[in-house]
Amino acid sequence: VSGEIYTVQPGDTLSIISDKTDVSVEEIMAANNLTDANIIAVGQELVIPGWSGETAVTANPAPENPTQPTQPVAATGANLFPNPSFEEGWYFFQGVSEWQLPNQWLFAVDEGANNLTPGSGGTFLRPEVRVLARSDIPPAEQNLFLFDGTHTIKAFKGDAPTNFSIFTDVALQPGSYRFIANFFPDAVTGYVGSEKVWNGDPLAAEYRVIHNGGGTGWQSAPAGQKNTAVYEFTVTAPETVRLGIGFRNRFSQSNNGWFIDDWSLQAIPTP
Repeated sequence: VSGEIYTVQPGDTLSIISDKTDVSVEEIMAANNLTDANIIAVGQELVIPGWSGETAVTANPAPENPTQPTQPVAATGANLFPNPSFEEGWYFFQGVSEWQLPNQWLFAVDEGANNLTPGSGGTFLRPEVRVLARSDIPPAEQNLFLFDGTHTIKAFKGDAPTNFSIFTDVALQPGSYRFIANFFPDAVTGYVGSEKVWNGDPLAAEYRVIHNGGGTGWQSAPAGQKNTAVYEFTVTAPETVRLGIGFRNRFSQSNNGWFIDDWSLQAIPTP
């Protein structure tokens, strides 16, 4: 297939590359024999059919720092997410006993090669996911890992890198919306006695906002503290929107864990 070569950059998705090159995701996938639109690697070279080599400026680029709202207008009204603080029961996703998901939420995991640089561990391994009640968490850690209500999601894997996402689909009417997600990266290099030593490398724990086939690029999530992602978007016609967060740990270490709780989706009123 003729066309210029595009080298995948950190934070790229096929949707973002499509916007940059003005070539559809489907055409890019066909030209490169890709079978999964969600699997590309930084540094990978893609043939872009019919592309001139010029990078377009996207009309609606993802915010570089989704933790900073782009508008000061307060969101109001009901939380539009189903089971937003994960208090309303759980199920085994795809019948897998190690994937305990909150009701009405979905899960995806990358179990392919870890080609991230820097990175270690060779292959991403599936994390174990549990919906924990307050009573399941040591008293000294309850205020660290519980942000709302009495339940939180715990995802964890020892001695291996991980790459997974949690998301849901919401039917929305035209308007502007604000998605807020809270999480605590439990990325641990080791222990001193019973005390955790959190990994201070900014790449030890990363996240990205998922919005349909796009969202944001990967962002650093400092370990050992609560992180909050804020993402705003506009819906121009009634549609079902997929929203969630991707999480990854690129290093093999004592524990690659996440505590996830208190997510919200609210409408932003028109000024």
